[in-house]
Amino acid sequence: MITYERQQLEDKILAKRQQIDFERTNLEETIAFSAENRENPEVMEETKNFDDPAQNVADSAEMRSL
Repeated sequence: MITYERQQLEDKILAKRQQIDFERTNLEETIAFSAENRENPEVMEETKNFDDPAQNVADSAEMRSL
């Protein structure tokens, strides 16, 4: 009976360690891939206007010339 209880405790410890590792990895990935870490000042202006309609991005005189 004692070896069975010991095995159960070892399994619980292993499961908790795996859960902690998973949460740590998840947190690290969240930090690494967060929007603040992907910002590049040279490209940021382009990405800000990516979904904007052409009228908001380009001058109307330029639009007519196109």
